[in-house]
Amino acid sequence: MRMKKCGRVNFAPINLKMVLAFMVVMTGLIVASRIPARAEYKKTYLYAVRMDSSSQAGQMKMLFEKGLKAVAERTGYDVKYLSINDDETFTDGVKKEKYDFIYSWNTDIMIDAIQKYGYTPVLTYTDFGVDSARNCLFAKTSLAATNVNGLRGKVALITDNFMDYAIVRKIVGDKPEDFFGKLKANQNFFSFFYSLSLGDAEVIIATEETYEFYRKNNPGPVQNVKKIACGPDYPRLWVLKARKTPKEIVQAFIPIMSGAGKDEAFKEYWPLMRMAKLKIYPIGLNEYKPLFDLVAEAGKKGWKTDYRRWVNIQKEN
Repeated sequence: MRMKKCGRVNFAPINLKMVLAFMVVMTGLIVASRIPARAEYKKTYLYAVRMDSSSQAGQMKMLFEKGLKAVAERTGYDVKYLSINDDETFTDGVKKEKYDFIYSWNTDIMIDAIQKYGYTPVLTYTDFGVDSARNCLFAKTSLAATNVNGLRGKVALITDNFMDYAIVRKIVGDKPEDFFGKLKANQNFFSFFYSLSLGDAEVIIATEETYEFYRKNNPGPVQNVKKIACGPDYPRLWVLKARKTPKEIVQAFIPIMSGAGKDEAFKEYWPLMRMAKLKIYPIGLNEYKPLFDLVAEAGKKGWKTDYRRWVNIQKEN
């Protein structure tokens, strides 16, 4: 399914330089530390990221590679950033434990990494005043709906990831494909507010973080937008470590990253961190109970059967 082009609608352009710099902080900082080199660790350590297909991805990749090369030279560890552009390759590496740390925007992959392959959360973050990964349903203020019931029969847009489907199903209390007049799918989640503003959808799912990012940096697409209802509240799944990652390295990362706002190693990022109200902190699996409660509920009630049927219909169309 293809997104419509914006045409003559004049939204303020996203500050690409700011976006790229922010993403460098959010991903590059993971390995930007001053861990003393240890002779017993000779392998190449990989921080693998499942990138999206946005126009910035190539430029971000170059920035990450340049930054991590400097980190590797400074610390003595052979640490590399690995950008992967498809779910299949990324998931194969996760299964085979090729990666020492991982992040994917696709929550389905992150949940499988935890439940099936032994990865565990070690770091998360807050930014733009938002301290969770909560997804909500958004609509235009011109839509008469003031609650979930008012969204029945409308055109909705979500990604084709199972957790998006499960969250929407939890919010509306029914099969989304039956509740909405039409349930569309698109992987370019960062453009959903454009789709809403252009009339391609009447309802979208988006995180509160994404809403705040637009509101503070490119408010055009989120003007005249209202929040209708939200799903479970839980921290962001950000950095996971593999079972085989040496604990000495993990234990060194955590205090360094948690103190990035005061550590001289990150001084060049401080202005951006302050602007984004960025705070990095350690986290454990138990803090994701609301998320995994939803995963368990979806499994018990057989939601994946309905989800797969809906996905197949999307492919046929």
